[in-house]
Amino acid sequence: MDVTFDTLIRRYSEDIAYLAGGDNGPLTIPQEGFTPERFTELVEDAAAYLDRIPVSPYFDYAEELHQAAIYLNDALTAEPGPVQHAFLAKAGNCIDVAEPAAQDLALSC
Repeated sequence: MDVTFDTLIRRYSEDIAYLAGGDNGPLTIPQEGFTPERFTELVEDAAAYLDRIPVSPYFDYAEELHQAAIYLNDALTAEPGPVQHAFLAKAGNCIDVAEPAAQDLALSC
């Protein structure tokens, strides 16, 4: 199955919104969901938030999200098709690695 923006947004919106909200708490997810551009911005915001936590493994999670944002930006500019799906799959893999950060931080509150 090809990975699409919709697939990634549905799968990760809650965790990314939690991290992107930073110290202010989770961002509200619009009923219609995030656009691909907004989701990419939120991944970047989530990475920036994790960069500010000087504890391992959050630095590693931040690096994964920075890389995911690069792949998402590449996917935004790619033609729909195999190349875009490849960028999105790579972004999804990076977000998978960083996903425990949201659960870890939620449990520590």
